[in-house]
Amino acid sequence: MALLETVAAPCAVAMELEASVRLFGGKRRLVERVRDEASALGVTQLSWAPTSLAALALARAGRSNGFAAPLADVLDALPLDALSAVAAHRATLARLGCTTLGQVRALPRGGVSRRFDAALLAALDQAYGLRPEAHRWVELPDTFAVRLELMARVELAPALLFGARRLLLQMCGWLAARHAGVTAFTLRWWHDAMRSKAAGEGGELTVRTAQPTRDVEHLTRLLAEHLAHVVLSAAVGDVQLLALEVCPLAPPSLSLLPEPRQTGENLALVLERIAARLGPERVLRPLLCEDHRAEWMTHWQPASAPVARSSNQQGVDIPQPGFVLAQPLRLALRDHRPLYQGVLQLLAGPHRVEGGWWDRTVADGQPATRHVARDYWVALSEHAGVLWVFQTRLDDEQIAWFLHGMPAAADPPIPLVAAIPAAPAIPDYAELRCLSNFSFLRGASQPEELVERACQLGYTALALSDECSMAGAVRAHVAAKEHAMPLILGSQFQVAVDEAHAGPDEVAPPLASPVPLPTTPFVLTVLACNLNGWGNLCQFITRLRRASPKGTYRLVVSDLHASELADCVVIASPPRSATQAQLMSLCRWLQAGFAG
Repeated sequence: MALLETVAAPCAVAMELEASVRLFGGKRRLVERVRDEASALGVTQLSWAPTSLAALALARAGRSNGFAAPLADVLDALPLDALSAVAAHRATLARLGCTTLGQVRALPRGGVSRRFDAALLAALDQAYGLRPEAHRWVELPDTFAVRLELMARVELAPALLFGARRLLLQMCGWLAARHAGVTAFTLRWWHDAMRSKAAGEGGELTVRTAQPTRDVEHLTRLLAEHLAHVVLSAAVGDVQLLALEVCPLAPPSLSLLPEPRQTGENLALVLERIAARLGPERVLRPLLCEDHRAEWMTHWQPASAPVARSSNQQGVDIPQPGFVLAQPLRLALRDHRPLYQGVLQLLAGPHRVEGGWWDRTVADGQPATRHVARDYWVALSEHAGVLWVFQTRLDDEQIAWFLHGMPAAADPPIPLVAAIPAAPAIPDYAELRCLSNFSFLRGASQPEELVERACQLGYTALALSDECSMAGAVRAHVAAKEHAMPLILGSQFQVAVDEAHAGPDEVAPPLASPVPLPTTPFVLTVLACNLNGWGNLCQFITRLRRASPKGTYRLVVSDLHASELADCVVIASPPRSATQAQLMSLCRWLQAGFAG
C-alpha cells in the first residue's frame, strides 16, 4: 500500500491498492475496513476509482463507487468543481456553456490548449486514465506533535478523550510506519481565552508504559484512567499530543501454520491500567533477588516499572518455603527440642544460611546490619504438618528456635496428609451484585470482560448492577448475546436512614407505614424482572439523579416506595456492624413493603 498526497488537494489522501487487494481479502472487505477505520480520523467522504484524480472528483461530488460504470460515463456527469484544474477556469467555461466535465472534454483540444493552461488538459487526461499520474510521496516527520481544535469547549477532563483518541490513532499510524512503539507520550491542553487569570494557559499529562507499544486501544484506556484523576481549571479549546519516548518495535513473527488464538488480555497491559486507576504505589509485583536470606529473596516494585532481566541463576537443591512469616515466630523448648503443636521431629537439615553484613540499615536511630547466621531444618509437627524452622544464637549467646514458614516441596519419609475425598460438584451459581468500571472507584472491569469471565467460570447467569446507573447495559447485552449468557439488568443504591431515626439499637417509630423504618444504612440491589420492571427502574434512577447535583444522588429509606419498583426484585445488604435489632427491623420492613 502506498500513501500518496495529491497536489491538487492537500487535504485529500490517495491510496494505491490494486497490487495488494488480495492480501486484504478482496475489494469489498478492504472498502469496509477503510470505511470503519477512517471515520475515527474525521474522514467525511470515501471514494474509489481506477485513477486517483477520478476518485478525488467523485469524493468532491459526494459519490463513492467509480467502478459501477465505465470511467468516462461516470466522470462526464460531474460538475466543474470536481477537479481543481478545471474549477480555476469555471467562469470562462460557464460562458462557453460548459457545466460538466464531459462538456469540457468535448471541446476541441487545440482550442482548449491555446486558450487555457496546460494543467487543464493534463488533469483531464490523468482523471480519465489517458496519461500516467505522478505523485509526491508523503514523508513522515521525525517527531510526532499534532494539535487539534475541539468542536466545543470541554469542562471535564474525561471528555478530552474524544479528541485525544483521534490524535492517538494518528500517532499509532505514525509509529506503525516507522516500525516503532511509544513508552511515553504527553497530552497538552489550552484553556479558553475567556478564562480567569488564576487558571493559567493550560496543562499537560504525561503517560508512561512499561513496554513499547502502539496498541491504540490500550493507550486509550490508559489515558482514560489518568484523565479520571485530572480536574480542569477552565474550559479547554485545543489539545495536542506529543510522542516523547519512541523505541523500535518489531512486529511479531508470523507462521504459515495457524497459531493458537490468544484468549484474554495481556497481563502487563492489565496491570498498567489498574496502576493508572489506583496509583502505581498500590499495584506491586514480586521480583526474585539473589539472596539466601528468606526475608529478602523477594523485592516488591511497582507493576508499571520495567522488569530487570533475570540472570538465570540455578536455585539451591534444598526444600524452600512457599509461605514465609512476616516475622519469625519464636518456639518454646522441651528438653532442648522445639515445640509447635507438639514436639517437632527434625526431618532434613541443617542448611546453613549466613550473610548480610553488607546490608546496612538503621534500627532505633543507630546504624545496624541485617546479618544472620541460621541453621534451617525441615521439621514435622503432629498436628501442623511440615514446617520450616531454624536455629540461631541470640545476642546473649542463648540458643533459640524459630518457625519461619512452610516449605513448598519436601520429601518426608512418612505420609503427612491423609487422602482427601473428592469435593462435591459446585452447584449452579449466578452473580447478582456485579459492578463494572461504570461504577467509579468501585468496579475495575469492562462489562463485556465481566460477561466473558462469567462464561469461563460456568455461571448460570450474571446480573450487572452498577451504582445508580445503566451505562454498561448495552455493552453487557451485546457480550451476553455473543456468549449466550443469561443477563439480568439492575442497579445498586446506597440507602441512608433518616437522621431522626438513626440510633444504633432503637427501633424507629412508624411514619407513613405501619412497619417501623430500618435504623441502619444498607445497600439496595434492584433487579428488573421484565420490560416493565426495566422501565420502572430507569425512571427511579432518573428521579434520583435529577433531584441531586450532577454526578451524585441521595436516597433515604422514607423515599423508597414499592410501587415505583414494580416487577423488580430487591436485595438488601446491611453492613457487617449491624446489630440483631437493626437486622430484624430491616427484614420486617422488606417483608412488609416488597413481599409478593
